[in-house]
Amino acid sequence: MRVPNSVIRSALSKGVFRGKSKDIYDFLYSKTRGAVAPRLSVQLTRGEIMSGASIGSTHTLRDNLQHLRDLGLVTWDEKPGEQGGNLYSVHIPEEANLPFDRDMNPVQVNSPGHPD
Repeated sequence: MRVPNSVIRSALSKGVFRGKSKDIYDFLYSKTRGAVAPRLSVQLTRGEIMSGASIGSTHTLRDNLQHLRDLGLVTWDEKPGEQGGNLYSVHIPEEANLPFDRDMNPVQVNSPGHPD
């Protein structure tokens, strides 16, 4: 799959992704900006994301989605009561203003909560 150079150069090489967050980011990117007909957002259920990113635990999904949200790489509009899922948007590192110190080392981001 094609991804922006900045994902490899800035985010991946600086250790921004942890656990399964890169798998989730790649799956969501493939459904949005990396799709045959690129779009800014896509409506998906948690089950669809878990299947597409090869994740077996809802806890893992929640923690890693929250980590991506804290970094500004993924945002979502919650659609309570809809069985179609939430509306997810993927952002590239330049748009997300990833937290780096002056030496371009990643700053630890705490993920206090979970998405619903």
